Amino acid sequence: MCIGTARLFGILWLAISILGAVPRALSAEPLVIGGTGGALGTMRHLIDAYRALHPDRPVTLLPSLGTGGGVRALSDGQLDLALAARPLTESEQALGLRVLRYARTPLVFIAQETIPERGLTTETLIEIYRGTRVNWSDGRRCRPVLRAANDVDTQILREFDADLAAALDAALQRPDLTITLTAQENVLAIERIPGAFGYGAHAQVLSEAPHLKILRFNDVEPTLETLASGRYPLAVVFSLVAAADPEDDVRHFIEFVFSTPGSAIIEADGGLAVTPAP
Repeated sequence: MCIGTARLFGILWLAISILGAVPRALSAEPLVIGGTGGALGTMRHLIDAYRALHPDRPVTLLPSLGTGGGVRALSDGQLDLALAARPLTESEQALGLRVLRYARTPLVFIAQETIPERGLTTETLIEIYRGTRVNWSDGRRCRPVLRAANDVDTQILREFDADLAAALDAALQRPDLTITLTAQENVLAIERIPGAFGYGAHAQVLSEAPHLKILRFNDVEPTLETLASGRYPLAVVFSLVAAADPEDDVRHFIEFVFSTPGSAIIEADGGLAVTPAP
């Protein structure tokens, strides 16, 4: 079952088209940011802190457009900054945009707090996705929630283990499982469906759904320390994507993201800030 978002994307594209049609002549005109849903929670906190320091520099954050949608909107002049969770494709690189990595965060497995398991292993995941394990240890039905096959979170899992990749491919063909198209839909589905679990960026979970349980993976807690040391193997990288020669207000905001206060916000939300500043 796939949760549709065509109507939402139609509204968002209309909104950014209207915003993009207005010339950026006045300093009071908002800086417009959008892109991958997994980065929105932390970006919202960064924007709030930036506004507090610079109330004369408004910033607007759009709902999830995805990495590709954000890059397209940026190249069309409808965004000032795009948020990416994957490397740009060859065609996107040809646009001559500037990519600035600003955070790494664990890709985590998440479940409702009432789920008895405290962690999952690669082998357990393979069994669940293949459908050979259907219940949690307390007998309740285990209901996996998946991201789309081309989503970066799914791709990270596929690249981690070949058998897990095959199991995910099989799960994506199952009509009884839920496939979500945005990071926000993903969290909502895990909250709503009895017995559900899924995967997503640690930074998003901490900033948007802190009540969900974060599970160990192969007996390793997904923390900034285990990510930095390499003990935790799954990571999502978030980047700012800007024009090759961004305007001064865009540069000003980028500098804040890479500043000491910006890095503190990123780390409080479960991300490793990437340094040095651009």
